[in-house]
Amino acid sequence: LCDTPKHLKGKNVMAVPIGALTCRPPTVAVYPRNINVLVGHTTVLLCNTTGDPDPDVEWILPMGAVISAASKTRRIRVLDDGSLLLSPVLQTDAGTYMCIATNQEGRANATAVMNVTRIDCSGGECRPSSSVISDTVPIRIFVTSVTSNLALIQWFPLVDEPLMPYRVLYYRIGASLQQTAVLKHGVHLYKMKNLKPSSRYSVCITQSIMPQSDHCVEFRTEDAELTHTYITIGYTLGSVLLLLVIAMVVYCYMRCYRRKRRAMFQRSMNAVNLSNNHAGVPRVENGTAMHVNG
Repeated sequence: LCDTPKHLKGKNVMAVPIGALTCRPPTVAVYPRNINVLVGHTTVLLCNTTGDPDPDVEWILPMGAVISAASKTRRIRVLDDGSLLLSPVLQTDAGTYMCIATNQEGRANATAVMNVTRIDCSGGECRPSSSVISDTVPIRIFVTSVTSNLALIQWFPLVDEPLMPYRVLYYRIGASLQQTAVLKHGVHLYKMKNLKPSSRYSVCITQSIMPQSDHCVEFRTEDAELTHTYITIGYTLGSVLLLLVIAMVVYCYMRCYRRKRRAMFQRSMNAVNLSNNHAGVPRVENGTAMHVNG
């Protein structure tokens, strides 16, 4: 049986076309290529790889350290999909990151640059210590769906947007940990997962480091019991609707069946009546009706 690539895994080797068994060298793409991050935040660098067999992924950090998914590191680690997670980001994390993909056919790499900005809270107001490009594109944000542990965020730019990635920043109000997600340009939908029930969250959409206040919204997750109640009600209504549909189908079938039986019975009766009428008609010989006696 095939083990790799994924789309052939588990198939019998004899059933796989010869052309599909050709190995391919790896390709790699890092996204975003240039990112600005605040000190203390969480960020992810995406590393998309292809190749046959699936390539192994390693990252070279700015200081020269090499880490992989097998590395026993906490603050900086490689995720299962090859992405690099940094949480929290330190000032010393600024620099060039290289993602390397390797398989038996070859090796490929791509780089990304991370700029780290420190927050200056002197004077009673917190702001980036260096000049940062602020959001210039007005957007409208909607929280379109909320459960006890999920939220669906959607936004629409009101003018033409620059060719820059969006960053989603969100945190639970009252907690110190802020989550960050980097999305490709043109993506205007994000699903927040693993949220806590009965909690208030703030979410901001930005193409810079510091989002404007009108690029943020707050919402509250539902109670866990309430979500369970909604699910139960949904299952109940779905079951009732299914039973109604089945009952309608059975009713229509029985009605059509009875109508068909009545039509067949009516045709049989008509045939009997027609036969009786033919039997009672007198015979005619030489133009004179002859009644048959006895």
